[in-house]
Amino acid sequence: MPTYRFLNQPTVSAWLAEYHAVVVEQSPGQPLLPARQALVLMVLATAVFLQADDKTEASEPYFQMAETQLARESGKVRIESAQARLAMCLYLLHTSRPNQAWYVFGVTVQLIRALGMHRARPSTSELDAITAECRKRTFWAAFSLDTYLSCILGRPALIHVDDVDQQFPAVVDDDEITGTGIVSNGMHRDPVIQGSIYHSKITGMARKALREQYSVHNRSDAHKLEVATRLNSELADWKSSLPVILSGAVHPSSLVQIFQRQIVVLQMAHSLALILVNRPLLLVDRSIDNKANAHACLSAARCILDTVAGFVANRKTFPAFWFTQFVTFNALSIVYIWLIQRQRDEELYGTAESIQKHLAEATISNAPNLRYSIILEELQQETRRLMGRKYQTHSLLPKELHPSPSGGHPYAAPQNLAENCSSANDPGSSSWDSLNDDFQFDSDIFLQLDAFPFRTYLDV
Repeated sequence: MPTYRFLNQPTVSAWLAEYHAVVVEQSPGQPLLPARQALVLMVLATAVFLQADDKTEASEPYFQMAETQLARESGKVRIESAQARLAMCLYLLHTSRPNQAWYVFGVTVQLIRALGMHRARPSTSELDAITAECRKRTFWAAFSLDTYLSCILGRPALIHVDDVDQQFPAVVDDDEITGTGIVSNGMHRDPVIQGSIYHSKITGMARKALREQYSVHNRSDAHKLEVATRLNSELADWKSSLPVILSGAVHPSSLVQIFQRQIVVLQMAHSLALILVNRPLLLVDRSIDNKANAHACLSAARCILDTVAGFVANRKTFPAFWFTQFVTFNALSIVYIWLIQRQRDEELYGTAESIQKHLAEATISNAPNLRYSIILEELQQETRRLMGRKYQTHSLLPKELHPSPSGGHPYAAPQNLAENCSSANDPGSSSWDSLNDDFQFDSDIFLQLDAFPFRTYLDV
């Protein structure tokens, strides 16, 4: 978790040792509280998922054991209760279950509010330093995740900025935080928590863009331009404030892995924020001077595609990073719209086509991500038509669900986006009839399912 660092490592390491001694080795002693056991298990689940070859199969037992422990909770709410569920949300996103993650996140936010973690504590508070810092870290990690869940699922954010006065965590490493206070270890180094703090700040700017540029109220083009100008300035200030180690001034290959990963996350978060701020101005009235905004939007999209191309070239784990998939979809859509407007850029189109293929392969069994396919295939088809290319698509559907030449299916790329909405209720060709009897489709299928049951059905 490069930037969702809401735990204290020495504390969790001690809990892990205690859990192993009492629960695994059956040594005498008092078991950990259920929430702490769940938190330890979620750390293990995440680690196994990111390292094992079979990923979900190897990590899922830890996740299920953590759920069992949380079901045993009783008594007052504890910070570990919120932390364990926040870890669950991130794990569920890694395993392509965004809807389930959103439901668990709703409970997490309620626990955070019940504990008052969104409010700053007075300096005279009786909390020890470790607990006080973990409260700050957990809240701001939840704030960042809330922004992205809202953006990905198209639902209102659950944390309201007007209710928040919590401070950012102290810029210190975990071993500098003790029960009695923060002490210096005498070493001059860059604390890892910096990446988390800057991530929370950039998600706050993305949240402003979501609230002001995508309001339910109709905004004039002039108003959108004014908002974009202001937010672009804030994003530039954020970028210039980055510490040297996170700014890209030092080549990532010269840094330890955690800083390499934080740089990538922050770069993609910055690019996504630029897209959210400037995207509404791509299709405004011609009387509005939107050249600077269009250029900023395209530059951000290019930066994302270049980063993903680096993942592909270095054989990084693309499927594991739900955030990368969402940001990539946004970048591809911007590139296709740009090409449709200007019609010629063979090199850019080739890059987009290649990245779309890898996105399709990474999300082939993820039901919500099928929405990406419908939109990208429509945009790709129109781009190909204008560029005089033969139409070819990189669908996110499993191969066995593609129709035979004699008939279509309800999720094939339609002639226009309006047909997509109506075709969701159409069982299509006869090959889908029996499948539709078991799984009644409707226009909200993309939001209802986290994963398709098709593979199991077809194997039977």
